[in-house]
Amino acid sequence: MAKEMLTVKNFGPIREAHLDLQKVTVLIGEQASGKSVLAKLVAIFRNVQYIISQNSNEWFEHFSILQYLNENTDIYYESDFYSIKVEKGEVRLFNVDKQILLFHKLQSIQQRYKGQYNLLDKEQLQTFQEATEQITTLEKEVQKYGQDAIYIPAERILISILSEASFSLQLSQVSLPKFLLMFGRDYEKSRKHINQLEIITLDLKYSYLGGVDIVEYNNAKTKLSESASGLQSILPLLLVVEDCSNSTVTLKMNFRFIIEEPELNLYPTTQKKLVEYLIEKCTIGDNRLIITTHSPYILTALNNCIQARNTLREHPEHADEVAKLVRPESQIDFEDVMTYFVAGGTARPIMNNENRLIDANTLDDVSDELGDIFDRLLDLEMQTA
Repeated sequence: MAKEMLTVKNFGPIREAHLDLQKVTVLIGEQASGKSVLAKLVAIFRNVQYIISQNSNEWFEHFSILQYLNENTDIYYESDFYSIKVEKGEVRLFNVDKQILLFHKLQSIQQRYKGQYNLLDKEQLQTFQEATEQITTLEKEVQKYGQDAIYIPAERILISILSEASFSLQLSQVSLPKFLLMFGRDYEKSRKHINQLEIITLDLKYSYLGGVDIVEYNNAKTKLSESASGLQSILPLLLVVEDCSNSTVTLKMNFRFIIEEPELNLYPTTQKKLVEYLIEKCTIGDNRLIITTHSPYILTALNNCIQARNTLREHPEHADEVAKLVRPESQIDFEDVMTYFVAGGTARPIMNNENRLIDANTLDDVSDELGDIFDRLLDLEMQTA
């Protein structure tokens, strides 16, 4: 499996953190601990449009994290295709694949002559036209490297309402975060490709009829914008993942599906089903899944998927019984998963190599604290009695 890593120092809430990104990477922790900051950095550095961009800071601004960039910031991202170093407010790209380097060179030529089209002599005009044609061809080639990230923000719950009110919003010039607009664009594109969708494991049906998103759940059909908050959260996620995962199979691209809080407004059993769905859809080939979460149920569901493979490793004769509990498409090897507890400005791995599972001790500590409060309240009750 291709290597991918991210090291971050002195950037927003992150003091120092190192991530080894695996097939599935989970960032769990309290609110405002820096989970989204780390996820957004991966989304930026993994996006081919950032790599070929002439304005690096623009992408930090797109994801609303430019304010964290300062003289003490030190960020290093490495993949098989290129490495990125952010230091003293400057961004450097190195170890770059030749195709991407050529793209940079051609784009520089195009930028040099842009806006001067009528002033170019014959030789300059030819150079500009050749560069433009090569860029169009080369961009498709660069895309084949799979340098693309699909960022699905927690704010996706607004998409169903915004899509219906888009014209009014444009008229009133409402300012929205760029990353939300980018996801809205992905959503609009996906529903052009998929006007009907059924996710049997989630008992969910979707259709796009007459310019309206319709969702059917538990045999009740309604407009998405008027449905339960959990459906407004999960449906845009499912539609984009379904569309992109189908594209990755066809084009053999390697997406990074970066999903903030997949558990939003969902019952624990639905969270479990969603985790299994995401493993199936987002880990095809060299595709990878990155999740930020507050939910211990997400980790429990992921542990079930890991344990299914652990069981088969020791007892392959139980394959049929295991498949009834966790479908083969949702099973995943322990070595392909990494989970970090993000707190105190750092990210601590919480994988238990001995048990070959995610270590739940960190979450148990929280449960123990809550249980201790309950026990003390019972003691006070008994003393009063």
